[in-house]
Amino acid sequence: MQRHFRMEAYIFHALVEKLRENEILEDSTIVSLEEKVAIFLYAVAKNASNETLQDRFQHSGQTISRHFGDVLEAITKLASIYIRPPSLRPHPILRRSHFHPYFNDCIGAIDGTHIPMTISPHEQDPYRNRKQTITQNVMVACDFDLRSVHVHPGWEGSASDARVLQDALNHGFQVPHGKYYLVDVGYANTPQFLAPYRGTRYHLQEQAQVRQRPRNRRELFNLSWYCSPLTKLMALNTKVYHPSLIIHLKK
Repeated sequence: MQRHFRMEAYIFHALVEKLRENEILEDSTIVSLEEKVAIFLYAVAKNASNETLQDRFQHSGQTISRHFGDVLEAITKLASIYIRPPSLRPHPILRRSHFHPYFNDCIGAIDGTHIPMTISPHEQDPYRNRKQTITQNVMVACDFDLRSVHVHPGWEGSASDARVLQDALNHGFQVPHGKYYLVDVGYANTPQFLAPYRGTRYHLQEQAQVRQRPRNRRELFNLSWYCSPLTKLMALNTKVYHPSLIIHLKK
């Protein structure tokens, strides 16, 4: 299942159950809910054509298209259930001595993730990122519990993280007064977004390579930023998004 759907079996069954228990999608006379979701996931995981799906699942092209569209719509409806504004209550992790009081007003972390996509050759240029692959740049904000609190899709791979964030702010993303998110050096340092110093080491690996302690307050700040609990979440949270997201972006 991992090979065909890019998803472990237990996650697949959990997704099906969530769709069923929220009454978003159900079995039909001929096609079970499990098969509908399988058609959708196989299509987005393999970039499979309608013809390929017809052959694999033994349904007509019309049936494949209908069920793909139904699952796509159902998946997007789950967004309101799982993507919610962050809690303003201090998280228990902030009570630890090496985080208190420095991160008291921090409510999450933001980072961008590049999702591979397929698009016609004459439209590819804006989507070509700095690694020369075709992607969309998606901004993800998460809280201390690794829950997504905002996802801003739709930007070309060539767009900078800062530009995507600005667009998110222009379209409904808000930071509560007096609170802030951790961001990396791809973003501007403002009262709402705390970034490390540019041009200064902040990765632990870099510190280890030169075998030295922070030499000044900037390196100390960057090292503290990197050791904060949310910077680890930044790396984890932007890797959990399934390629089905690109279908939603193009809808």
